[in-house]
Amino acid sequence: MVYTSYFGNIEKILATVPDARLVSIAGKTPDWFKGEKYKPLMPHWSWWREWHSMFKDSLESEESRKWYTSRYCKTVLNILDPLSTARELKDLAEWNPTFILCYETPEKFCHRHIVAEWLSKNGILCQEWESRQA
Repeated sequence: MVYTSYFGNIEKILATVPDARLVSIAGKTPDWFKGEKYKPLMPHWSWWREWHSMFKDSLESEESRKWYTSRYCKTVLNILDPLSTARELKDLAEWNPTFILCYETPEKFCHRHIVAEWLSKNGILCQEWESRQA
């Protein structure tokens, strides 16, 4: 199982799942973050900046989500193999429970939700983690 979550949830994750391995897929990982980074799933800065500028007042809009999802799939997911990606994430995590992290809270649009859907569609169970799951 691969979980998704956000940086603000790290303390709750570690309190509930002490052996959790935290893996950032954020385009810019916070300096204080001590976990692993998985660059193949990070959005490309050039088009992320373009998206953020184009939709700065409507990041949650349907048009914004479609634009971002299309660009993310074309430049990131379509060049990766989901099974190899899952294996690499598990290897980074030394086969402990794996949490891929970014910034947005669960109700906000975030590329980690696109990744979770992509992995799930390809037979790898991946879902947003909530503390009551543990």
